[in-house]
Amino acid sequence: IKPGEKIQNPSKLRVDLRFYAEVLQSGIFTNKHAFSLLGLVLTTLINMDKEEHINVSIILTFSKHCGDDYAGLVPRKMRELASKYEITIPKSTFLPPEKQQNVRSLLKDYFLSLSKHLLKDHQELQNFEKQNMKILQTKGELSQERKDKQESLQSAYDKLLINTQNFAEILDEDMPILKVQMFPKTEEVRAVKAFLILLT
Repeated sequence: IKPGEKIQNPSKLRVDLRFYAEVLQSGIFTNKHAFSLLGLVLTTLINMDKEEHINVSIILTFSKHCGDDYAGLVPRKMRELASKYEITIPKSTFLPPEKQQNVRSLLKDYFLSLSKHLLKDHQELQNFEKQNMKILQTKGELSQERKDKQESLQSAYDKLLINTQNFAEILDEDMPILKVQMFPKTEEVRAVKAFLILLT
């Protein structure tokens, strides 16, 4: 993978990365360069994608299926259940703790950038919705262009939200706080009426 170059087939790379990591874990590849290659691919995938997060599905799959061995990850739900039933979760000894910590830090750094992206898109979507409310109050209708843009923003936001939630669960991290803009009461009534018009 060349830095700055778009991944041509993310679905294939997602499968390849998981398969390669599992082959390493099984002991088929023992050369030290085999581990270096995996580390290089992960680092490149993450460092080149801290703005758009187009590689998030690849990183998520690796974290979900290989995170316990390579980063010592315990998903939040599993940790909570283990605590509830007083069960000790076995820890993988595949990599020494310091190497697991390096991978975990890399993944958490990616999650942090993903959270910032979500907050930015959340604010952008809310601002756009507020602008649409004002347009509806003054003109009574929205242009098709604005309707299409809102649909596009909402779709991208929903996808990003699900990916961030999944990542937070796997890493046992808290979700960023998504503040909802409140309208003044007079505007709130108008906004509800405007949305009803928009839906019909």
